[in-house]
Amino acid sequence: QEGASTRLLIYAGRLMKQDITPRRACEVAIVWGLTDEADIQSSLTEVVTSIFP
Repeated sequence: QEGASTRLLIYAGRLMKQDITPRRACEVAIVWGLTDEADIQSSLTEVVTSIFP
């Protein structure tokens, strides 16, 4: 598996700039952008939630 690309990180930042919460922006841009497997998305969402409660 690959990590989050620069493109995904920039997309998350752009969403935050549009007043999307950091947690939601990371879910949409990074979690959904990395995989469509539900179990991996769930694990990644836990990481995002631990960083942005």
